[in-house]
Amino acid sequence: MRHGSYRSQNSQGSHRVAYTEFGESDNPRVLICVHGLTRNGRPGESTAVVRERVCAARSAQQARYSGRPAHTNADLRGAAVSTFCGPDAKGRVLLRASIERLGLSARGYDRVRKVARTIADLAGSTDVRADHVAEALQYRLVE
Repeated sequence: MRHGSYRSQNSQGSHRVAYTEFGESDNPRVLICVHGLTRNGRPGESTAVVRERVCAARSAQQARYSGRPAHTNADLRGAAVSTFCGPDAKGRVLLRASIERLGLSARGYDRVRKVARTIADLAGSTDVRADHVAEALQYRLVE
């Protein structure tokens, strides 16, 4: 693992961006955490707090996929997405509505489910709930 940081300035103020590189050299993964002020002007989570949550989420994923080809939620393919990333009933309703209203493709549908599973992991939740799906959809709308 390699860690680093740099300073960034935008219309919302100055932020410190910290990153962690992990994985093999032929398949690197990068985690980026922004530390600064949130949109409401209150201090955000410290990098140390975010790092703890990310490490816990990553450990949960490694335990969940032990002995399987996938190591993280992003690595899931096919039926494994349904098996491990299926949301609760309210989350399924929200996903169905997003297919109709947003024209979400099958690929987009799976991506939202994987991101929702990751959000649930970061929240320390064993289940993917509607609020996790809603947050994943918000990120999808930003793309």
